[in-house]
Amino acid sequence: MRKLVILASCSFMALPALADSATIFSCTASDGNQIQIQKVGSDYQFSYGKISFKNLAKQVLKNEGSYVAIGSGFTTNSLEMKSKNLSYTIEFVQPKGSNIIDSPILYITKGNDMTEIRCDTNKKIDAHFEYKKMNNL
Repeated sequence: MRKLVILASCSFMALPALADSATIFSCTASDGNQIQIQKVGSDYQFSYGKISFKNLAKQVLKNEGSYVAIGSGFTTNSLEMKSKNLSYTIEFVQPKGSNIIDSPILYITKGNDMTEIRCDTNKKIDAHFEYKKMNNL
């Protein structure tokens, strides 16, 4: 009985950790790898292929490359994370009044060198940016 109580207690303590994870962005890149940003506790966790790292969510939302720019007919959404002198920026456009995610791209930048990795728009794309906490242009 004692073991059962301990096991049940451990299970309940793990539930908040599972519930405290949410998808911020997810897509399948044109090379077949998954691009994903998850909010885990107070961190954003980035993964693409074999690359995986965390940044504090508050810092990510303050980065220069994290913003929402509202134009006359569209909104540009951008989220920048950093690791080992590299910048990883997810950017996409949404037509005004639409949930369509247009031209989603991951930019990997080091100095003046930039690599573009496009999301496969024929596959599911999830975007749930924390707009109220982001820089608005």
